Amino acid sequence: MKNENYHAYILLTYTGSMLSNIIRKASDMPYSHISIGFDKSYQTFYSFGRKYHSNPFFAGFVEEDVKDGVYQRFQEAQFALYEIEVTKKQYHELKRQIRYFERNKKLYRYNLLGMAFAKVGVSLTRSNAYFCSQFVATVFRRAGIHSFDRSDGLISPMDFLEIEGMRLVGQGRLSDFRLERWGETRRQRRLREIPVSFFHRVFN
Repeated sequence: MKNENYHAYILLTYTGSMLSNIIRKASDMPYSHISIGFDKSYQTFYSFGRKYHSNPFFAGFVEEDVKDGVYQRFQEAQFALYEIEVTKKQYHELKRQIRYFERNKKLYRYNLLGMAFAKVGVSLTRSNAYFCSQFVATVFRRAGIHSFDRSDGLISPMDFLEIEGMRLVGQGRLSDFRLERWGETRRQRRLREIPVSFFHRVFN
C-alpha cells in the first residue's frame, strides 16, 4: 500500500491596503501577510489579521477564504503559494494546533505592538496575542515542522522561504488564481470589482 503524503501550505499575500503598504515600505518585503493551510483545495487558510474586511483595526485569529472576505475586496492582491511535505505526526499536530486556536479565538487578539517592536529587532511576547508570521512560526514550532534560530516574535513572512523543502505552487494576482482554479466567470469577476459604495447608491 502506497504511503500517503502530507503537506502544509503557506500563503504569502500583499493586498495593497493601507496597513500592508506601511508594512511593505517598513520592511522592504514583497509580501506583508502570511497564512497557513493544510488542505489541497488551497481555499481555506488561518492566520492573525482583520476580522472584517472593511475594518483593519479589529483583528485577531481568523479563518481566511481566498474566494471571499478581504481577498474579494482587494482585487489586485498579489500572492505566492508554497507547500512543504510533513510527516503524518506533524500534519495532525498542526491541525490540532489550529483547531485549538479556532476553538478559543475569542481569547486571542492581534499583537500590533509586537509587530512594531519586531521591526527594530525586539521580540515582544504578549499573552494570547500574535501577529501573522509570529503565529505561523509558533504553530510550525509546536508541530515539530521547523524552529527558527530566533524568537517567533522576530519572524517575518519572507523568513519562511528559508525553510528547506518549501516548494512554490503558484504566484501572481490572486483574482487570476481564483479564476483559473475555480472557473469564476468573467461576469462574476466584474461584479466582484464593483465597489460596495455603488450598491449603496443604487439600492439605498
